Amino acid sequence: MLAALLAALLALVPAAETGSPPNGRIVESLTVTYYDIHGRTPREISDSLQRQGMFLAETGTSFYLSAAFEPAPEGCVLGPLHVSLDITQRMPRWVDEDRARRGVRDQWRRFLRNLQTHEDGHAELGRRTAQGLLRALDRLGPAPDCGVLRAQTEEILAAIRTQMREAHREYDRQTGHGRRQGATFPPPR
Repeated sequence: MLAALLAALLALVPAAETGSPPNGRIVESLTVTYYDIHGRTPREISDSLQRQGMFLAETGTSFYLSAAFEPAPEGCVLGPLHVSLDITQRMPRWVDEDRARRGVRDQWRRFLRNLQTHEDGHAELGRRTAQGLLRALDRLGPAPDCGVLRAQTEEILAAIRTQMREAHREYDRQTGHGRRQGATFPPPR
């Protein structure tokens, strides 16, 4: 069911084929930071998680486009495209894990695995959006002049960023911010 959900959400961003188009490339960076969680019992751990704020983890995706606008006999064409995709994740780190009972450690590991699955879904939406951006720009034909082509490029970029934000919101709505994927601690009985 989750695979179908992610596939449906990915349909919100432009279709992406395997790899980058010949005229573009994507360079991805992933940065993961951690915040410490304390406690030895499920209640102590849950309280520590809740003190961290609204969400137990966060994934941000942003991309930056570098495009060359090249004069050509037919007006202006796009030169090589470069997309920098920055993915940032903020995840919990349980610092008292070695002091807790085995059952609590097992619950934590299951929770963390499910939480990571949810956050990886956000990262995949970012990847697919970056691929979709290159595909959309690769379909742009020559424009009468570079000012027109630049405006067309900015319009596509704005539309795709809006689609990405909507895809992330819908993913969180469908998954209950990961709760329906098992990203709750302690797990429901």
